[in-house]
Amino acid sequence: MSASITRSKKSVFATAIATAVAALAAGTLSVLPAHAATVGSETPTSIGAIGSSLGGSLTRAQILQRGVDWVNAAVPYNDSTAQGWSDSTVGGPYREDCSGFVSMAWGLTASLTSQTLPSVATVIPTSQLQPGDALDYTAEHAILFDQWVNQSAGTFDYYYESSGTGKTIEAEGNFNDATLDSWPTSDYEALRYNHVAAAGTAMPAGGTLGDVTGDGEPDIMAIDSTGNLWMYPYVGGSGTSTFGAQVQMGTGWTGFTIDAVADLYHSGRSGLLVTAPNGNLMYYANGGGDNLSTFAVSTQVGSGWSGYRILGLTDLYGTGSDGIVAVDPSGNLLYYPNTGGTGTSTFGSPTTIGTGWSGYTADVADINGDGKPDLLAVDSSGNLWMYPNTGGSGTSTFGARVQMGTGWNTWQAVDAAAITPGQGADIIAIDASGNLLHYTNAGGSNTSTYANVTQIGDAWTGIAIN
Repeated sequence: MSASITRSKKSVFATAIATAVAALAAGTLSVLPAHAATVGSETPTSIGAIGSSLGGSLTRAQILQRGVDWVNAAVPYNDSTAQGWSDSTVGGPYREDCSGFVSMAWGLTASLTSQTLPSVATVIPTSQLQPGDALDYTAEHAILFDQWVNQSAGTFDYYYESSGTGKTIEAEGNFNDATLDSWPTSDYEALRYNHVAAAGTAMPAGGTLGDVTGDGEPDIMAIDSTGNLWMYPYVGGSGTSTFGAQVQMGTGWTGFTIDAVADLYHSGRSGLLVTAPNGNLMYYANGGGDNLSTFAVSTQVGSGWSGYRILGLTDLYGTGSDGIVAVDPSGNLLYYPNTGGTGTSTFGSPTTIGTGWSGYTADVADINGDGKPDLLAVDSSGNLWMYPNTGGSGTSTFGARVQMGTGWNTWQAVDAAAITPGQGADIIAIDASGNLLHYTNAGGSNTSTYANVTQIGDAWTGIAIN
């Protein structure tokens, strides 16, 4: 199992700890003794550092962070209505039993019971369980769903408070087993909290465009602020129907940068070229499908890439294989040719194809429709430029720049991809308000090329699509 695809428990604990540390630094988290938070009430008066208000909306990551807080604190089991647990991370007090634990994780205004949890939730098929949902046996027990271990095998991780363990713990369950935590598995129903943040509202932290589904159209790949990997498939509509509902493709991607979506080894499917937090360059082959196993196999193709900005993968000189266009820490524009090898021999020694690229945001795509990859760049003053591919080599690869627009320095992200048939690459961009916009390429090489714009999404604040 690849650590970069499936989030480990350690990473969840680290996230929760990091959240608490950040809150402490901000002065919002007071210091409490680790086990001095059992108080004489079960009616919460505070949401704590993780969450905005009691009974309000929570992201799935926040729900899990709240659950992990009790696991880390080993909150003791006590179903007394006169006793509850409170700390500055998750607020409280909440009753220290199974349904009190789920109530706490969901940030509810009261410690509900297994019989009343359905009143704030929606019953869903177990096959649709996602992190932060719950499994509830209304007569006896409730647990918090963490993640699938192997959905096809029915295995999953969960958190729970139980009299049998005497404290909050984590465990692994299996829907094919007769019992789940000592109760009949068939008696549980899956619940989704009614105020869990809707899919897509988590702030994306990185992504790019490329054909993942194999339909010849560019899909959006994104990493949200909690490290989940998502695909937004192109569905061929218009406006906000241009891209379909997001599909989760992985977890544990915090700190990774998606550099390109491309078929590096001519397998017929586009994989992901990514820079790992340690600076290693990795390629995640596309195994087909649209689920957590699609990008399960990775190959290291380089190291020492910290501080570089990869603009994309492209066949710059018509060799039939994609090389890397990148800007090094000194602002040099480099091309790493594809040697036809594999692993760390995939890319050869770089060639300098430009200088002075510090402070530019850029992407590589065929802008003018001549079949050769150009550069589309935004300078520090917000001017949008095209650097046409001349067919030359070295520092003569790209010709004199042509201005394509102004005022682009307030945009959060700019990416180019061929969406409109018969034209050069369009622009997908995120404006200062977080709106996802589609700029259609009208042809030509001037400020009117991208004059037509359509909003195709919102709530995209924080994404960096290449």
